[in-house]
Amino acid sequence: MNKRQLKVLLSAIPKNDIPYKLNCLFVDFDKSEVVACNAFMIIAVKCAHGLNGTGSVLIPRNVVEQVAKTKTRNTIRFSNTEISVDDFSFPFTPLQGTYPDYSKVIPPNESLKKPGQFGFYQSKCIKIIEELEAAFEVCPIFHRPNKKGTPLKATFSAGSGERVIACVMPKSVRTTETYAAMKACI
Repeated sequence: MNKRQLKVLLSAIPKNDIPYKLNCLFVDFDKSEVVACNAFMIIAVKCAHGLNGTGSVLIPRNVVEQVAKTKTRNTIRFSNTEISVDDFSFPFTPLQGTYPDYSKVIPPNESLKKPGQFGFYQSKCIKIIEELEAAFEVCPIFHRPNKKGTPLKATFSAGSGERVIACVMPKSVRTTETYAAMKACI
């Protein structure tokens, strides 16, 4: 992973979310994955190289911000206690806790021949997908949701071996039932 790719992941990490476990970058060394998520989207990067550790670690957002400010284009390497870029090392104290099981939210690959369900998504999340496209220099494949309330899924397979999955949660869809229930509460 390079600095440009890390910056895109940083844009998906919340600054002051109530579940503090989301205010970080999650690195799972056993699955070779780096994950960032917030209430609106999940970005999971399957890394081909640059992960040197065991188990998993929660890296605080402020450390990720420091690394993103460096002037380098080289590979960023992660371990259980530091992030390394060139000759620089950014030591950190991992956050304690268990990261939520993000894989439950990622929908399976839908058949691209099936008709998709129209949905509304936050424009800032779609912009992050565009930034992922530029950072990994590859076009995404969009998997259309086949039912309401299912996330929009985009997959990228970069030539360097990275595989990226981005899921964007839909905005609330107002139906006549939910509108009637909301009106009854007023």
